[in-house]
Amino acid sequence: MESSAQQSTPADTPFDATYSTLEEAESAVQLYARQQGFITSRFRSKKDSQGFFFKVWLSCVHGGKYKNTRPYVTEETRQRKTRTRKTSCPWSATVNRDQGADSIWRIRVTEDNHNHLLSSENLSRFPSARHMTSDELELVEDMSKSGATPKVIVGTIRRRNPESLVITRDIYNACQKLRNQQLNGRTSIEALLDDFVVSGIKHTVEKNEEGHVVRLFFAFPGSLGLLNEFSNVLLLDSTYKTNRYV
Repeated sequence: MESSAQQSTPADTPFDATYSTLEEAESAVQLYARQQGFITSRFRSKKDSQGFFFKVWLSCVHGGKYKNTRPYVTEETRQRKTRTRKTSCPWSATVNRDQGADSIWRIRVTEDNHNHLLSSENLSRFPSARHMTSDELELVEDMSKSGATPKVIVGTIRRRNPESLVITRDIYNACQKLRNQQLNGRTSIEALLDDFVVSGIKHTVEKNEEGHVVRLFFAFPGSLGLLNEFSNVLLLDSTYKTNRYV
């Protein structure tokens, strides 16, 4: 569904309401924009002396101009044919926190015109249109810990929020970001050994001359209790998660 390049703000918009959080206000703008056939993005923000946001500037994703960050590449020397979505679209808005009221946010449209056609089709191609809320990110974390696949997580998010444009790749990226936060600069094996220490799990590590782990043995406290009580027979499952011996 397409409309003219110039469009005025209709009466039933989120711009006359107040919001308790910045995230809530931005979500309202994004939802309105998707319904009108365009996508918004944050291009500037300001924080107060305590480090909290008090003003955010929003623009259409087609706003601004393409900037060549590699001055040594010119149109004559460029080998790849590139395109940009930026068309200097003038649409813009601000989200402001009321002075003296930390929990009141207001939206003000500073320019309500577009210089491109508005279309509600295929908006998921814009990454900013697929931004997940904090509740959705918590859902991703909980479901991924439970072993749910990204496809299942996407389906759950869309059932809870039919307006969501999230795709499977966004779930993979969110899980990778969560994993990096959990590792906190450590390798996977370093994080595992730290967890063993914190959890009190008995383990033995053997490393080579370069410091790489070549052998790792660990036993859960419950398993050690069973070993002490029933030590006559030991069962070893040597084909766990492998078909090498089949």
